[in-house]
Amino acid sequence: MRLCSTHARVCSQAKLEHDAGQIARLLASGELPSAFWPVLTNYTLALAELQRRHNNESNLRRERGVSEVFNTAAPAIVSPDLFEMLAPWYNTHLWSPPTPRLPGGALSSSLDGAAAEEEYQRGQDPVVLDGVLSDEALASLVRFARDATVCVPHRPHSSSVSPCLRTRLMLWHHVVLRRA
Repeated sequence: MRLCSTHARVCSQAKLEHDAGQIARLLASGELPSAFWPVLTNYTLALAELQRRHNNESNLRRERGVSEVFNTAAPAIVSPDLFEMLAPWYNTHLWSPPTPRLPGGALSSSLDGAAAEEEYQRGQDPVVLDGVLSDEALASLVRFARDATVCVPHRPHSSSVSPCLRTRLMLWHHVVLRRA
């Protein structure tokens, strides 16, 4: 009996590549135990299967004179046997960096909540709250967004940018603007 339905076996090459990269990095840094090496091997096998399939389909399209644009985020079905090995790890949380409680709290001491409230009450639109987090809290949040394996799962029929990617882009944008 299979654990996964056909729908559950739908994944994307982009998500597999992302997860494999995260697992490899966490294994190399010692954050994941060595028991995860077979998991990385299974991800590599799944990526190779998708690449073989893509190459075969590309050859067929070329023979028929059909041009193509390959989308690594497009839904793809992995073979049942291979997905059976991925199932316990795909779309799951594997690791988060330690995020210790900050002695001074997460909010910046320079945050002027009263001024922001006053702007809001005056109807200023939008009210800008800059420097909400302390430098330590912002660094911890950036590390969490960069290193944790808690990305929103792949949703086979969604074309939107994942919340994980949006969060990482937002944090990158915030850090770059803050340093400017």
